[in-house]
Amino acid sequence: MSSTDPSSASWRSDVAQSYRSSEVRSIATVLAELEPGATSASKTMLAMRFEESIFKAASSLDDYKKTIEKRLKKLRKHYSKQQESSKGSVVDNADLTREKERLLENELIETFGAKIMYIVEKSDIGA
Repeated sequence: MSSTDPSSASWRSDVAQSYRSSEVRSIATVLAELEPGATSASKTMLAMRFEESIFKAASSLDDYKKTIEKRLKKLRKHYSKQQESSKGSVVDNADLTREKERLLENELIETFGAKIMYIVEKSDIGA
């Protein structure tokens, strides 16, 4: 069926906008679970695009529902695999960052420690 076929368009006109909006909210919720750092607006915009592309490509309401379900399941599965493979590197990166911060702090203390102590002693900060 082509997208210009009247029978393929009829199911789309029967779908209430409120139903599509609830699907967008559901998709945005899944995206929020997978990427909690993203803004609400960006998740909603992405969810709207995701839903619209599936709505336009679907051949029926059932196809629309199944496709959304399958793609979200695939996204969750892919994201969980990605998270598992990066867990070790996240820990390593956190340790590396802490080590870099500690080295920088030590370098700053060695370089400016006496000068900072002098300033603190001569100011109201130390009082």
